[in-house]
Amino acid sequence: GDIAFGNGVGFAIDDYVVYSRTLEPQEIKAMAQGESRISGEMAWYPSLNSIVLDLNCNPKQLKGKDVVLKIVTKAGKTVYNGKVSMKKAAERVEMLPYVLDAKAGRRFPARVVIKITEREEAGAVTCPGGYAVIDKEGRVLRLCAEAENLPIISGATVETATPGTEIQMKDARFVGDLKTLFSTIEAEKLGLDFARISINSAVEIVLETRGGMEIHLGSLDELSYKLQMCRNILEGGRAGLNKDSSGILRWTSEGQFSYRQNKN
Repeated sequence: GDIAFGNGVGFAIDDYVVYSRTLEPQEIKAMAQGESRISGEMAWYPSLNSIVLDLNCNPKQLKGKDVVLKIVTKAGKTVYNGKVSMKKAAERVEMLPYVLDAKAGRRFPARVVIKITEREEAGAVTCPGGYAVIDKEGRVLRLCAEAENLPIISGATVETATPGTEIQMKDARFVGDLKTLFSTIEAEKLGLDFARISINSAVEIVLETRGGMEIHLGSLDELSYKLQMCRNILEGGRAGLNKDSSGILRWTSEGQFSYRQNKN
């Protein structure tokens, strides 16, 4: 569509056609009618004598095409000609540690909207120099010196912790067991605020609430049932217990929980 230049408002281009126009200060914006494959913002910075383009697109709609940025003088001399890969740009967005999913869509009449689903911090795994903050899939989101009120996860030694990738542990089973634990806790809507989560080499799971309750679940076997029983005990007020109680809840070989108030 036709492009009109003005001052710093968003633009949209359908067929990548830019009509000749001498850009003047305070006259830099681009608009096009109809739905477009690419949109963004164009801004002029007089102090830098520069034009800055901020582009958004739907890579699927572009079908792998690159956007070509070309600057030509009045005399017809090309002073810049370069390609910007929209596919690579989208891939880079998905590589950001906190991005779980990125979906692009259109907003009438001529705007591309990218909706990002953010990964949520699930816990902090102890590692050399501090902690690796991970999500429920074991993906490292960031490294930090303090756990910052997140559940501290222990039970295996970290081999590598690189933001944007799955954490690597010496015990190959650890991450898989942790994923199972997180997904089951979420499914059973346990609703407890955990201070510590431990999964040792013998697959002995221990959850500790911030109120001081240690929940010894044993192995991953019948995990959903164990968590249901735990929830019923703490929400139902059995034996005077609730979510703020302290002590030890231990799964026994008889298929039930035993409670001891004193941890010693």
